[in-house]
Amino acid sequence: MFSPAPHAASAHPVSATAVKHLPQLLRAALESAGEAVVVTDLAGRIAFANPAFERITGWDCSEAIGRNPRILKSGDEPAALYEELWRTISSGQTWHGSFTNRRKDGTTYRVEQTIAPVLDETGHRLGYVSVHQDVTDRFELERRLHEATEQKLQLLQKEADTARAIQQHLYPETAPQLSGLDIAGRTVTASELGGDYFDYIPLSEGRLAVTVGDVSGHGIGPALVMTATRAWLRSSLEAGLPLHEALARVNRALHNDLQRGMFVTLFVALIEPQSRTVISAGAGHVAHLVRADGRLETLPSTGLLLGMSDDVCYAPLTEQKLQPGDTLLLTTDGLVESESRESERFGVQRVAEIVRSSSSAGFSAAELIAALHEAALIFADRSRPADDITVVAVRCTD
Repeated sequence: MFSPAPHAASAHPVSATAVKHLPQLLRAALESAGEAVVVTDLAGRIAFANPAFERITGWDCSEAIGRNPRILKSGDEPAALYEELWRTISSGQTWHGSFTNRRKDGTTYRVEQTIAPVLDETGHRLGYVSVHQDVTDRFELERRLHEATEQKLQLLQKEADTARAIQQHLYPETAPQLSGLDIAGRTVTASELGGDYFDYIPLSEGRLAVTVGDVSGHGIGPALVMTATRAWLRSSLEAGLPLHEALARVNRALHNDLQRGMFVTLFVALIEPQSRTVISAGAGHVAHLVRADGRLETLPSTGLLLGMSDDVCYAPLTEQKLQPGDTLLLTTDGLVESESRESERFGVQRVAEIVRSSSSAGFSAAELIAALHEAALIFADRSRPADDITVVAVRCTD
């Protein structure tokens, strides 16, 4: 539907008489078209309408001739739409759009319409031609598909929220309180569900297992693998298995369960609080120890990452002694591999420097972790990390 404003008539304006004398082939083509075709003069009076116009609108051509196309106006569209339409065609350009029209019987239908000025050989406007198609069925189908998609997305979001809540519940809410040791941990995920894992596992004789893991990928699948890894490791260590045997058991279980190409890296540090002895093992994962004097030591991986092969040995283990001022740092690679806009990596040395400066400033383990997360995000110029970042810090205070 369009309602051109009246203009001064040109030398050869469009009229019903002029349209009537169109060449026979052209007129036959217009009358055979499946889309409604309307030709108006400059004042907006209909000079021609084809049979498809009658079928779509319910208006007989004889009734429509001499009337303005506003007879199809539904009243459902904003005035700005018609104003923009008129500005376009009055400037000599073609307008295309979609809106709701009203048939003669009062029912509405969705239309896709193209309106263009009719020009003579000198470029003067003679009138306007409009072609429109009833797309009500398609429009309704698209609306229903959109509605169904929105409902599906809401359901998926609800499921993701539930999964995230479960995953967050599996992370330790508080750190263990051990005399002479300040312990903290935190995970920041790249997406709603992460593949990183950390845990504190109380063991016999007052020992504590501090763990950090990283499942390949992001989303629900890796989150489920993280949950399985946590369960297998907890059950193995709580059953009293030595650390190297516990890792071998977890590896066999994951190898049987994981899809091809998925894997888990894991580092476990067994802490004996009285002697401050740390016995550690890594499955494709390392940790770092920053000594009180600033020296950086790497606690190595002692075997292959989990889930790649069913027969892996995780001995010999590494043994260290914590001294006052030392900081044991377990992280996932999302921290050291954070990249700047220039593709430079954050790196272990920056991590160590933050540990040293925070130690000098008297930061707690929790404050150190917050500083590391903030520094990595600032370095990468991001509000959220590109990969999950997990950090667990154990500071020996005396």
